[in-house]
Amino acid sequence: MATENSESSLVVASWTTLQVPKSSTFDTRNTEDGRTWLSIIRPMTRSKQPGFLHGIFGRVVESMQTVWLVTAWESSEALEKFEASSTWSTQRELMASMSMTFPKTVHCDFSGFWWDRLTPHTGVTDLSFPSSIAEDVCMKILGVKGLEYFFRPGASEPKAFNGSGVRGWIRGTSRVDDVEVITLRVFDHWMSDELETEFKTKASTLEGEEGILVYDRFVRDFKELGMVNMKERHCRFTHIPTTFY
Repeated sequence: MATENSESSLVVASWTTLQVPKSSTFDTRNTEDGRTWLSIIRPMTRSKQPGFLHGIFGRVVESMQTVWLVTAWESSEALEKFEASSTWSTQRELMASMSMTFPKTVHCDFSGFWWDRLTPHTGVTDLSFPSSIAEDVCMKILGVKGLEYFFRPGASEPKAFNGSGVRGWIRGTSRVDDVEVITLRVFDHWMSDELETEFKTKASTLEGEEGILVYDRFVRDFKELGMVNMKERHCRFTHIPTTFY
């Protein structure tokens, strides 16, 4: 079962997961861990890596020892060339020296830019489906309505998110409860935990003459298309600098 679309319309991402002790000060430059992390991210600039677009990293709120490093690329070819380089080999060695388990990297094909509207409470949701589902069902999954207002707040009222969500298939398969699955990863740019909760429990829409919560419809529509697992997490991402001095 294929989950790829025409790459010309996609943003290719490399998504690496590390398990870093909560006591680590990797995000503080003037520490041993901080200097190691700086050595990892310093090569990630457009001037040094052809086809590189942007990078972000951060700890996962629900599992603070989990650290994500996410980089965006113009094409699969650019990413593949980087991953064949000595720079990538050195990065992997350095990340392995920091992580309690060997770092795991997956590739994702996102529907658009996801780093231009990050918030301190960015949501990352993984929606998993049996790997046997048909291509036309995959297209329907991509077309499910996202978490957006039907009744928009007034101009002076706070909004729950900073722009529309972005979604993309993780390449390859994994296993959830002994089921082989493919996974759709979704970015939602929540402004805060409180506003996210308020949206999910109060924001409604209409189906015919009946009202339904936008979040309930979101979950229901994916379940009707075969979703077997849904995992919601959040991260306060930091941008990799565009220039290092």
